[in-house]
Amino acid sequence: MPVEAPVEVIQPQLKNETATQESKQVIVHVYCNPSSEDLLVRIWKTTYLFCAHSPHESKMLFFYDISLYPQWYPVPAGKSHVFTLVFEGLPKECTHFHIQEVIPQSGGFCWTNIERNKTDVYTVRL
Repeated sequence: MPVEAPVEVIQPQLKNETATQESKQVIVHVYCNPSSEDLLVRIWKTTYLFCAHSPHESKMLFFYDISLYPQWYPVPAGKSHVFTLVFEGLPKECTHFHIQEVIPQSGGFCWTNIERNKTDVYTVRL
């Protein structure tokens, strides 16, 4: 029996609302590849995007394939690992932003002056 193309059953109004919500999220893929030593990684819920030229901050909504503080996620030496962070959207006028883990100790994640793109999907490396 031949396979038929799926029929779209989403109501137009709901489809527009969903598209708007998705476009307001920023996705960051973080690559880590420890070469000679095992690595332990984790993320704090106090990780934000900061617009480089306004006081706007976007909070982290979701995280995948990484542990939340205080737990650690082990990455063995020589093995690549990717984790993903999803944030609230940035304002349209934002052209550059920073990713920062705001924590009460040293060693938090921080990437600065990231140029904004049209997809709001980014890749950074540890």
